[in-house]
Amino acid sequence: MKHEFGGYLPLELPRGRELYTGEGVMRLNCGRSAIVAALRNADAKKVYLPYYNCNTVYDAVTRAGFSVEHYRLDEDRLPVCPTLADGEWLLYVNYFGIADEDMLSEVKNRWPRVIFDNTQAFFAEPKWDRNSYNIYSCRKFIGVPDGAYLVHTGLTEEGYPADTSWQHAAFLFRCIDESVNEAYQDSLDNESRFDGEIRGMSPSTRRILASVNYDALRRCRRANYEVLHAALGPYNELACPASADAMVYPFLCSVDGLRGRLIQNKVYVSQWWKYLLDVLPADSVESRLSRYLLPLPLDQRYTPDDMRELAALVLQLKGKGESA
Repeated sequence: MKHEFGGYLPLELPRGRELYTGEGVMRLNCGRSAIVAALRNADAKKVYLPYYNCNTVYDAVTRAGFSVEHYRLDEDRLPVCPTLADGEWLLYVNYFGIADEDMLSEVKNRWPRVIFDNTQAFFAEPKWDRNSYNIYSCRKFIGVPDGAYLVHTGLTEEGYPADTSWQHAAFLFRCIDESVNEAYQDSLDNESRFDGEIRGMSPSTRRILASVNYDALRRCRRANYEVLHAALGPYNELACPASADAMVYPFLCSVDGLRGRLIQNKVYVSQWWKYLLDVLPADSVESRLSRYLLPLPLDQRYTPDDMRELAALVLQLKGKGESA
């Protein structure tokens, strides 16, 4: 028989559909798996990766046997990268989810073979030409234990066995019963398991993703972004659009100690890719971003009133520090 009958009841989740589905979509367990799968599908020989990125991407790509060269960013967050030779690809990160269509088009015009890393831009429209791949990370926007999408014309689901995630999902329930902070180590334990082989998205994650109201989620995030930008934009040293489907609000503020004061006030803003401070010059774009950028949360847990409270706290604590 096709179905089991009887027994206990499972989680009650609405039955909708995933945001990315159908022909040309491959479901994988994490973003770096999707990057490796894209390089394999493209039969790539070499990939240019940005310095300003998580070093787990570099580890995954080199472990898969691809040649890698790093590139720097200019002040507009565009690659400082040579012309691509045959078999070479550029990985371009849509940082914070705020790149506009003009910027993305400029990247594609200058480097014809691009993997668009939209792990920070879940709602960015995919590029469907044969020399573009699109990467999306579910876990950065939705509470799931695994999940990423690789979008490219002609892709199929064949090739990678599905992951299982039920045994790693306790942190999602613990944060409800206790708090996100209490479950933080559990979430790190879940993250550490993605350093192995590439696997497909787990059925449990697919079921959760099919229950999400994506329109409501997107509206909430965009509204929260707009409130933060209205309050903090005049003080932000990073040029940001007035509205965006962003993962975070990227507040760049050259005030030493501000991150620590925010954390003391239970605003948990991580320092992205701190290792770059030991790799690149102190006056580089990447070092400045790593040192001073504050990725302020704006996700669907919060309301515009929460964002106004957060912005007021940031400005209050900013005033207690000294500019670098």
